[in-house]
Amino acid sequence: MTAMSIDTIEPEPVDRPGADGSATKRRAIIRTVLEVGTPLVAFYGLRATGHSEYCALLAATIVAGIPVAYGLVKARRLDPYSGYLMLMFGLTLAVALMTTDPRLVLAGQTLVGGVAAAVFLASCAIGKPMTQFVAARFMPTTTSLTPTAALHALHTRLSGVVGVGLVLQVAVLLGIIFTFPFDVANGLVNVVGSVVVLAIGAVVALMVRRFKQSPAG
Repeated sequence: MTAMSIDTIEPEPVDRPGADGSATKRRAIIRTVLEVGTPLVAFYGLRATGHSEYCALLAATIVAGIPVAYGLVKARRLDPYSGYLMLMFGLTLAVALMTTDPRLVLAGQTLVGGVAAAVFLASCAIGKPMTQFVAARFMPTTTSLTPTAALHALHTRLSGVVGVGLVLQVAVLLGIIFTFPFDVANGLVNVVGSVVVLAIGAVVALMVRRFKQSPAG
């Protein structure tokens, strides 16, 4: 439930018409609201009807995985980005099933974000930056999987920024989980986690914009 989907920080397309760019941003905003809002509605709705913290958290985890399953069915293929999403959801669900202590479940799911950070950082090290696959997934007509050297270097930097940002996100969220009462912590984890992801997205967007304005872009 707390592992934020990185499709909310898509790099901006290069030379994309203004109308199409605005539509892409609107879709990203709507998708982000749904991804963050539906698990929260499921969690607090079940809590309000008297269900336990654990049952509510497990249900919210499953609800959060529905967009992942839908994306895989829609794509009809397992590309590196789809594999990443499936790994994150699988780990998140596995954590939710390993213990009935809701605080430990929330902490474990937050640590899944550390795995996400490792994936992004490792992708830089092996020369296959994850943001390159994210861009290819959401902007197939404007992004190539075999980019120029300058564009590849940009994606390496972007993936590094996302990886470091996710490490910081995990540290902040763990502090929240073990400081506040559970119901409060669960809400804060989702809200603060979303704010951190948006902040990472803002940095990514700035880096992409500067690249587009440079001679290499």
